[in-house]
Amino acid sequence: MDFLKNSMSPIGLLYGVALFSALATGQELVGPAACATLKSSLPNVEVVNSVLHPDYIYSQYTYWNSRQSDYKPSCIIYPTSAQDISTAIKVIRAAGSRFAIKAGGHNPNDFFSSVDQGVLIDFKKMNGKSYDSETTLATYEPGNKFGDLYEFYQPLGRTVVGARLAGVGSGLALSGGLSFISPQYGMACDSFRSLEIVLPSGEIVTASPESNPDLFFASRGGGGNAYGVVTKYTVQSRPAGEFYAGNIFYLFEQKLDVLDAINNFAAYNEDPKASIIGTFEKLPTPDLNLNLDEFIIIFLVYDGPDAGTAFQNFTSIPSFLNTMSIKNYTDVTNMPAPLSAELSRGANRSEERRVGKECGSSV
Repeated sequence: MDFLKNSMSPIGLLYGVALFSALATGQELVGPAACATLKSSLPNVEVVNSVLHPDYIYSQYTYWNSRQSDYKPSCIIYPTSAQDISTAIKVIRAAGSRFAIKAGGHNPNDFFSSVDQGVLIDFKKMNGKSYDSETTLATYEPGNKFGDLYEFYQPLGRTVVGARLAGVGSGLALSGGLSFISPQYGMACDSFRSLEIVLPSGEIVTASPESNPDLFFASRGGGGNAYGVVTKYTVQSRPAGEFYAGNIFYLFEQKLDVLDAINNFAAYNEDPKASIIGTFEKLPTPDLNLNLDEFIIIFLVYDGPDAGTAFQNFTSIPSFLNTMSIKNYTDVTNMPAPLSAELSRGANRSEERRVGKECGSSV
């Protein structure tokens, strides 16, 4: 049990306290008590405990995995600074309440960014971002989705290494973060230069190779909230110009040819500017034995205007739609076509609650 005494352990300082307190008094009482104290301790922060409030409904519903929308927080708070987070953590600790932190809400796992009868901290108001042209470093807060960041940095001819889909929250980077440009620049966490972190004690620190280097090392892939709450990222930005990219849609009967093409690309491609995602889609519609409710979408992305022969194994397979063209990086991460994106999301939020592609940790 010594790990419970470790000041760097959120298990000891938060989850452990919540566990023992819940056993003693009942979590259904602890959560509302924490919320009441938060309202008085953070008078300038929005604290919502009505399940009918529009902000509460939006925060509760906008999870990538619809299962997380089943849980009902005692209240939801919307901090605007690291100091707000620090105060909130201290209050939550003192009350012994459960809690969760939500940025993009993309993580599909129970209670990674959702909470039942506890405090949900929603980062949506912490969406600051900046760029330093002299150092080429980018800084952003955790309430941003990566699409927000790509749009902001696009006019500057820069981007950041992040999610392959625009709707994914910035917390993805804390678990690694695979990007279309990762073959050139590494995972999203490889671009970290420093992190502002609120520790379980409420202390606000900077983690970098020079300051708190062990915490910095652990945060580069350790997962969302594993060692503290990251409230600001400073990362190395990357150049972003023209991309030759798009989607190719295949009927499901082409699955074996597509699988062969994916295997060949994984085995033989040596061009770090070329990236793919292979997805198999099933629509939430009745199956009339026509195999029209199943199809394949391949994402093909090349960092440059000419992909040469990098994708010829895919373009040689008969398809029913090909959207390959010159795009900027914002357009790339908003693929596929809007209709298919909605259909894919609709399938995920169906009764099957099917967990699909791009499941990074976006707390």
